[in-house]
Amino acid sequence: MMIHRPDPVSRLASLARRAPFHELASRRLALPIAAPLALALAACSGDVVNMGENPGDDGSFVPPPQSSCADNPTLQGDVVVRNQAELDALEGCTAIDGNLLIELFFDPDLRPLHELTTVRGELGLGGGDLWWSARPSAEEADALARANAESGVLLRSLEGLEQLETVGSLTLMNVAIDSLAPLAGLRQLTGYGRLAIYNADAITDLTPLARLEGIQRLSLVANNLTSLDGLQIAEQLVSLGLAGASLSNIDALSRLREVSGDVSIYGTALSDLAPLAGLGYVSSLGLGENRLLETLHGLEALEAAETGLYLVNNPVLRDTSALASLLRAEELIVEGNDSLERLPELPQLRTNTIRIRNNARLQALPTLRGTFNGFGPRADPEVQLSERGQVEILLNPALQSFSMPREWRDGVFVIIEDNASLREIDLGDLESLDLLQIANNAALDSVRLGPLDTVDTLEVVENPRLPPATFDTLRTFERTMSGNAM
Repeated sequence: MMIHRPDPVSRLASLARRAPFHELASRRLALPIAAPLALALAACSGDVVNMGENPGDDGSFVPPPQSSCADNPTLQGDVVVRNQAELDALEGCTAIDGNLLIELFFDPDLRPLHELTTVRGELGLGGGDLWWSARPSAEEADALARANAESGVLLRSLEGLEQLETVGSLTLMNVAIDSLAPLAGLRQLTGYGRLAIYNADAITDLTPLARLEGIQRLSLVANNLTSLDGLQIAEQLVSLGLAGASLSNIDALSRLREVSGDVSIYGTALSDLAPLAGLGYVSSLGLGENRLLETLHGLEALEAAETGLYLVNNPVLRDTSALASLLRAEELIVEGNDSLERLPELPQLRTNTIRIRNNARLQALPTLRGTFNGFGPRADPEVQLSERGQVEILLNPALQSFSMPREWRDGVFVIIEDNASLREIDLGDLESLDLLQIANNAALDSVRLGPLDTVDTLEVVENPRLPPATFDTLRTFERTMSGNAM
């Protein structure tokens, strides 16, 4: 029976099909947020909302008596707004010393916030960290999101936020707004510094945010957004997630040099990555289902994708030569890139896990060097990881040869299966393995064992040209041999 190991590429691709994939880094790096305090906000009578027509003796606005800020314009703690009455009760507040979440399970009118200048935590319209922490389970969150979508109740306007100047983070999720113009006065993200826009397909222009500084975490999922123009992106970010079928211009990232967390670029209309020419370090880099991405030009300066490099389902990707300077990537995963014929030589790359799968035209793989100490920025490439190697080479019909990375001494498993044109395998410097599985490689006739002498579980089946005697010298605890050359 064939043994198959857990599939991180499928896990990555699955996550990428949902908004949380593009927020993966932010989720992992998210600062803990205490469960929000339920504020007993007094409701306004009827449907009457005062929109600034209540001047004091000096001409300043005076909150109505029913406002939660009638006595103090600064409201303490986290605020969760679930209906219009609770929103109306915020009229006259100039600052919220906590997080503000406005759920979208009603048709919200934000105009009662006309005096609001500061939210020291997250301002979440439809979702955000506060929203997730307020929910008892992901199942309930999904159910509420479906109910929201089915009801068609979405935020349609940001009118009322014209005075807003600073927020800790800003999240817009599942909104129908088509203009960010009311946010033109927003100047600064403080604290966590995340700008997140999810499932907001009516947004096509980010230029109203042109004066916004302090973006540390950027997550955008908007199918009709073509450009990042208007955003001020500094040399360093904590995380970056971009997705959108129309996104073709990321020039706003041209100053970017380092991302200490994860980068994911998924389902865009980018043809290359030229604006990332200065990017030298990321924690991980995922490029998935970018239908027009032909080349990785722009990544020539990238030296480290510390925890992993993932190239998944980019159908016209042909040129990956920009990766030639890559030094470190704990995982190297290349899957489902139908036009990719070869990976560049990566003479200095140190990696621990290699998964090369289902690349229809891939003919050649580089010979890699070995492992590295892959945790944390600027890790020392000369220090070996305690992690042991893992390799999967599956369903690459044009691949003709494969060589293990040099300097690998032992590993968890090597699985080489269903590669119709594969003729030779070189197991490099391996001395021991938990599992060696070589199966269904119709053209395979040569396996170089090198110093390998111990394999706990050996499975060599359905390789009609491969002599079984090749493996006679191996010490094994479990051995399965069938369907090979006579």
